[in-house]
Amino acid sequence: MAADHSVMDPTLSLQAAGLEDGDRLTAIVIEAKLVATATTFALFCSGGDRVVTWGQEYFGGDSSEVQYRLKGAQQVQATECAFAAILGDGSVVTWGPQAYGADSSAVAANFAYL
Repeated sequence: MAADHSVMDPTLSLQAAGLEDGDRLTAIVIEAKLVATATTFALFCSGGDRVVTWGQEYFGGDSSEVQYRLKGAQQVQATECAFAAILGDGSVVTWGPQAYGADSSAVAANFAYL
């Protein structure tokens, strides 16, 4: 939190955020969570700005096509070979092979209003 009680952009340095000697800063540390499929991993912090994935690209290790949609992920779950993220607005983002649960288009509208 900045001196004026606003939330700071975590990508800025303290100087760039306008903090000066004597200002008080409160930091909240959020524990990272790891979920895995049989061959792939996803690491995220609840409400964070991204989900980091690695492992076999086809089985969810490459989340680059959906990464822009993963800001604010509250929870990430895995099937045997795919991932689903629940966002702060209740919507769901899935990635990985469609045959393993990555195609949520048939039910996507149902989750947007949770």
